[in-house]
Amino acid sequence: MIPRWFENRWENGCDIAEMIARLYQWCYGNLTNYMHPYVVIGIMVLVSMGIIAGGFAFLSD
Repeated sequence: MIPRWFENRWENGCDIAEMIARLYQWCYGNLTNYMHPYVVIGIMVLVSMGIIAGGFAFLSD
């Protein structure tokens, strides 16, 4: 059951990964002018976890 669930969500997972990559690149490029790079990376880890959790919650059947 679990592998089939992930198989059906492959395209959604790819879209989420693409969105996270674009968001990370934008934030890192813009926010490092104002904050230390480690702070920016920490923020992006938290944002990424939120996007992934939201994606699985809203895109599930």
